[in-house]
Amino acid sequence: MAVVLSGVFVFLSARVLAVLTPEYDEGTFILGARFVGRGLRPFVDFAVHQPPLHLYLLALSGKLFGPTLFGYRMLSVLSVAGTGFLLFWLVQAFTGPVPALVAQAVYLFSASQVHALGAVAEPPMLFFTVLGIVLLFVGSAAASAVAFVVAALVKPTCVAVAIAAALSLVYARDGRRLAVFVLAGIGAAIAALAWTFVLSDGIFADVLRFTAGRVGAGTGGMWAVDTGFSDLRRILGIATPMQWRLFCMKIFYLFPRRHLPAALFVAGFLGVPFWVRAGLRTRPALAAFAVLWPLSLLLLDFVVLDYVSAKYFVPFLAFTAFLVAGAVAGLERRLPPRAAIAATALGTIALVWNFDATLGRQVDPWYYGRADWITREYPLVVSFSPLMFAANGTEPGCEFSNPPDTYGAFGQAVLGASERTRRLQFSDERLIECLRAHPQARIVVDFWFYFFTRPGSALRAYLHGPGNEQVVFFSPQSLAQWDAPTMVDADVAR
Repeated sequence: MAVVLSGVFVFLSARVLAVLTPEYDEGTFILGARFVGRGLRPFVDFAVHQPPLHLYLLALSGKLFGPTLFGYRMLSVLSVAGTGFLLFWLVQAFTGPVPALVAQAVYLFSASQVHALGAVAEPPMLFFTVLGIVLLFVGSAAASAVAFVVAALVKPTCVAVAIAAALSLVYARDGRRLAVFVLAGIGAAIAALAWTFVLSDGIFADVLRFTAGRVGAGTGGMWAVDTGFSDLRRILGIATPMQWRLFCMKIFYLFPRRHLPAALFVAGFLGVPFWVRAGLRTRPALAAFAVLWPLSLLLLDFVVLDYVSAKYFVPFLAFTAFLVAGAVAGLERRLPPRAAIAATALGTIALVWNFDATLGRQVDPWYYGRADWITREYPLVVSFSPLMFAANGTEPGCEFSNPPDTYGAFGQAVLGASERTRRLQFSDERLIECLRAHPQARIVVDFWFYFFTRPGSALRAYLHGPGNEQVVFFSPQSLAQWDAPTMVDADVAR
């Protein structure tokens, strides 16, 4: 039955993968995967701000399922399906099949999974994180540590959960398993860092510097760089990092348009007492982890990181499903077996229906149609939206493939002032030089153009003057914005 549930999720998701609402970051990831497929190296031949394993997994997915949006996004779909099965395995070991099926269904068919279906890093990272959790409590502590390190090679935010796992062993006074977990983790981390440093010719050290600077810097990173992010906050009335975090959390849980995902998140905490009470004497590490797992991610997103987006809350779905299973296990003991099975079946059907209805509202064929027309109509296109090229296999003009890591103040913050990374950075002058050298080139003006460039910049001045004929507006809204001094609409790309 657990395999069937994961299969249903794959089937429902695969139907709409090619036209799901675009997620900005996945464009840079897909282009990076394409570069890796050609034999280029992350950090050396193109800019990246995260560990490289995600790009290699995406490249593998593209080989297996085709180098298209569908093919690359299948990595996330399979990761989510696999994570659902792992949650079933974890919960079943301690509560039995009914709560385990509920946990899997709550995780797989949460409407918020629409944020995890793009080619972003969170789904594969979460898969290896949950694998590490399963191995820690029903398998090998050494294998668990290795799984956590692999997850960190996809995206390092999983380190918060790894720390929670170690602390749960400390609480249980399980010195032997703690020593094995820590030593195996250190060994695997050394091997992972060595591979990454060799792969990047040491440039990964600069990325680590940038990542370390994000920790606890509530006024740094995005908050210190003058971009359209400042305009967005003004439009939305957001003045503090906490307000932004809550805003992104509401986006992730589709609130207030849909109440079920947020209701499940809140209801999950009702399961904490069950896990604590059930494991306090016989499994103290699991009892502690039931508290530390959600606490670690809440602290990460609301205290530690300087900036989050909606996808940073994807890992919340896993601990929510685990906690809900605890509440269900407590109720199951008070219900006749047939009633518990019937309630589980009805609840699962309702979740599947709600998830499918949500998917149907997340398709955006107009965006892809417009992007395809632009990139096919003009021989050379420059855009601050990498997904334009990722969606149809075309190449970004002027080698401008990763604006968040390379352009202007962003590039200086991420890549630093090192000579070996300066060649990857883009400035207005570099883009203008390329546009002048290629009069047939076109630059796309859309939401992300307004987000990255600033009023009065050299690039905007060039496009208002001699480069005016090279401008292509992505939508009527972006055309109407052209003479506005700053971003005036939070969704000018539509």
